[in-house]
Amino acid sequence: MPAPNRKYGRSSVDPINLQPTRFRRFARDYFGVQPICEASTGYGDPAGTTGAVNVMLTPQAIYEYVMLGGGQTILAPVWAAAGLGIGLDATDDEGVEITNGITARSLAAFTVGTDRAFYFKTTLHMSDVSICDTLYVGFRIVQAYQTAVAAAYTDYACLGINASATAAAIKIMYANDGAGTEVELDTTMTWADDAEKTFEVRIDESGYASFLVNGAYPTVTTKPLVFSADDSDVVIPFLFHLRGSTAANTISLRLWEYGFLPRWAE
Repeated sequence: MPAPNRKYGRSSVDPINLQPTRFRRFARDYFGVQPICEASTGYGDPAGTTGAVNVMLTPQAIYEYVMLGGGQTILAPVWAAAGLGIGLDATDDEGVEITNGITARSLAAFTVGTDRAFYFKTTLHMSDVSICDTLYVGFRIVQAYQTAVAAAYTDYACLGINASATAAAIKIMYANDGAGTEVELDTTMTWADDAEKTFEVRIDESGYASFLVNGAYPTVTTKPLVFSADDSDVVIPFLFHLRGSTAANTISLRLWEYGFLPRWAE
């Protein structure tokens, strides 16, 4: 007997995300408990050496996180009431990149030109934004982990803070088919200390990207063609963060959500 029709409000949970064949392509994680973290081998403590890839398991999703910088002594994100602390060591130019895996078989991988429009949304809180050197939140093409985003990943579409920007300036940053070709666009929005921001990046079926901050399009915005439908680019959500000094700064991850866009939002 068919399931009864259900009405859904205008949330990011579209009925298509709840269908059995699509459900694995949707996740919403509020980081309500301390995750289990271990080495990427599937056993043993996480590693803090430069470039080490570790695994993080929460009740909602499985993640990889890679150590950036000169090696770290805090080996895993630490949960607190404010969210999941992803700052790790309080050392300049150290940080972390977080994904759900970097292959086409990742549960969070989407194929441009084959999949319908999709999105990635995160909520972050920072105590001192001036200590954030670099923050990228968005989609990138499936590639091996790098030590930087600009001039490293060939294709990406992100919101965040770039080291070349005025402190706390929120930027749109993207590159299409070539490392070193980054475009930066200042949204004219800023991030105050001890504040929370929700960033959302949407990719349509043709590979055009759009960007929202706290659920709204910035006054200064763009909709660039970033990923190629002709080449069937496979892309994944990611978060890349580097510290700018040894001063205290808490950066807390409060939401990680991805899935197919509801039809009304495409």
